[in-house]
Amino acid sequence: MNSISFLLSIIVVSVLFSGAVQTWAFAVIGIAITVFFNIYLLRNRTSLSSSSDRISKIIFLSLTGFLLFALFQIIPLPTIFLRPLNPSKYHFLSEFGLDTSLFDSITHYRYAEINELVKLVIYAMVFLIAYNVKNKNSIRKIFVGLAIFGFVLSCFAIFQHATWNGKLYWFINLEHGGDPFGPF
Repeated sequence: MNSISFLLSIIVVSVLFSGAVQTWAFAVIGIAITVFFNIYLLRNRTSLSSSSDRISKIIFLSLTGFLLFALFQIIPLPTIFLRPLNPSKYHFLSEFGLDTSLFDSITHYRYAEINELVKLVIYAMVFLIAYNVKNKNSIRKIFVGLAIFGFVLSCFAIFQHATWNGKLYWFINLEHGGDPFGPF
């Protein structure tokens, strides 16, 4: 599977999974992206690392810096560093008598920070794959594929709305109610 087919299939499956906002859907999409990205790296080892133009270097350095910044927030630090970096958390720990001599991360909610870091890494993988699609013919294929999918999805949404039985895709119960149009 080439980059164009992969990018189109990720977009199509994500939309059909209602935007991949549910945990199971994002896990399926994330695993597929990770597997394809690793295969892509094995096949194209030089395409990501040997970019010589200035804009590519700036983009890769910025992306790396952003990922390192997000990672830095979840790394446990001694509280001597925690106090100036996040005084509100240090005050919270000391106010409630928790041991401030131990290590703790900057973030208040570490679980959510780790989840968002995983999402950020997956989005970065998709970005790097899409960034390496640079010729006009490939970009045109992506836009034509998206236009065709958009048309088919809108026709499906109209048909589903006309034959509405109270369930998404005619068999998925809506837990929070609603009147979806297509997968949304």
